[in-house]
Amino acid sequence: MKGNELSVKAFRLFTTGIPERNLKLGETRKWGISFFDMSGPAAFSDIMDLNLSSDVESVSRRDAAKK
Repeated sequence: MKGNELSVKAFRLFTTGIPERNLKLGETRKWGISFFDMSGPAAFSDIMDLNLSSDVESVSRRDAAKK
């Protein structure tokens, strides 16, 4: 945590077995995050866009630029 900024990582399988919940590269989904604290009320983020894209090409270009 740095100042008022929090870095968060999440993991989710692309294929869930429920077709309407499966994720596909190239689409945008809505998502939000919530925090539960046993000493107070839950906090919820705004609903945000999650852009599902592969950064493989960009990573390759960055690696080539370092050489």
